[in-house]
Amino acid sequence: MDLESKMDLARTIALETDDGLMPEEDWIGEAYLGLAEALGTLGEDADEDMLDDAIRTHLHEVRERMTEMAENDGVLVEQVRELSESIEKLTKELGTKPNPDEIANDMGITQDEVLAILKLAGEDINRNS
Repeated sequence: MDLESKMDLARTIALETDDGLMPEEDWIGEAYLGLAEALGTLGEDADEDMLDDAIRTHLHEVRERMTEMAENDGVLVEQVRELSESIEKLTKELGTKPNPDEIANDMGITQDEVLAILKLAGEDINRNS
């Protein structure tokens, strides 16, 4: 197989397996990366079946990573929602903005976890407020 045929194979596999997880051109780019990795590992003389398998394996791994990232994003969104509710509730109860320790006690998590959620959410809170 010449390089153009190998790239056509990667593109065809990408289009067959595209599930809308990312833009089509990005998915095709991932297939090309899988092809490049396969050629680096298997060598230029790898047959079509070997390349097909390697490209599909690469795309499967990409899909798993993307799914895991989406799940983690969902967890973060839920944590931020819970944190916001806690801050709102405590602000009403205390009459002032709560500090991380008060939020942690209310949520049943550690102060470091509160600070980590705030950091991941792009929020900043004074440890001593």
